[in-house]
Amino acid sequence: MSIQRVPAAPPTRRVVPVPLPLVTTIAPPGAVQIGFHGSARTERETVVHAVCWPMLASVWPTLTQGWAIIKASRGEPSVGIPAGSWLAQHSRQLSRPFRDTGAGESTIAALLTRTSIGIAISVHEAHPGESTVHSAPELGMVTCLSAYQALIMQQKRQPIRQLIVAAGQGVVNRAAMNDCRRRFADQPWIQQLEVTEWKDSDEPLPLELARVIAGAVARHSDDPQAPNPIIEAIRPKLANPPPQWQNAVKVKRR
Repeated sequence: MSIQRVPAAPPTRRVVPVPLPLVTTIAPPGAVQIGFHGSARTERETVVHAVCWPMLASVWPTLTQGWAIIKASRGEPSVGIPAGSWLAQHSRQLSRPFRDTGAGESTIAALLTRTSIGIAISVHEAHPGESTVHSAPELGMVTCLSAYQALIMQQKRQPIRQLIVAAGQGVVNRAAMNDCRRRFADQPWIQQLEVTEWKDSDEPLPLELARVIAGAVARHSDDPQAPNPIIEAIRPKLANPPPQWQNAVKVKRR
C-alpha cells in the first residue's frame, strides 16, 4: 500500500495594520464653500452690500470658463466702455470686451441667469442729515448673513467657510464680521467664517461680479424706473428682496 503525502499548508502571513496618519490641519475650503462680497455707493449716499455663494461645487470654475468663451468670441474692441460708466467703475474684466454699457449689462445679465448662485443684499439709504459711512458696513454684513443663515437652515445646506472681499476692504469687513459674531453667538459657522482680503491686482471673476451686482442694485435703488437687465437676472436668486422693491412692484401692478 502506498502512502500519499499531503503537502503542508503554507504558513499564515501575519497582517500588521498600518496606522492611519493623524490629521491635524483643516483642509482648505472647496469652491462650494467660498463666498464673495461686493459693495457700492451712489451719489445719494445709498450703500449696497452683496454676498454671493455657489449652489453647486462647479459654479465658480464654470463661471470663469463661460466668461472666457464670451470674451474670446467678442475680441478686444477698438473703443471700450467710457471710463466714467458705472460698469467700468465697478469692473475691469467684465467691462473690457464691450463698446457700450448697454451691451455689457445685457451680456452680464445673461451670464448671471445661467449661473447657479444665491445672493443676499443690503440696501441702506441715508436719510436727510445722516451719513452711512460708519454704520453701513456693519448693517450690510449683518443683513446679508442673516438672510444667508435663514436660507441654509431652510435648505439644509453646508455654509460657506470663507468670504473673499476686495482689496482695501479687509479691515472694515473684518470689523463688520466681529459685529456679526457678537450678534450670532449661537451660530458656529459664523464664528468660524474667515474673511479674506484679496490683494492681487487681478481679481477672481466672482469677486468682480459681486461688486457689479452691488452697483446694479445701487443704481436701481436710486432710479427704479431705469432699464436694468442685471436686476431682472438676479431677482430669482435673491434670498432677501429689499422691501423697497416689493413696494415698487405693488405700485407698478396697480
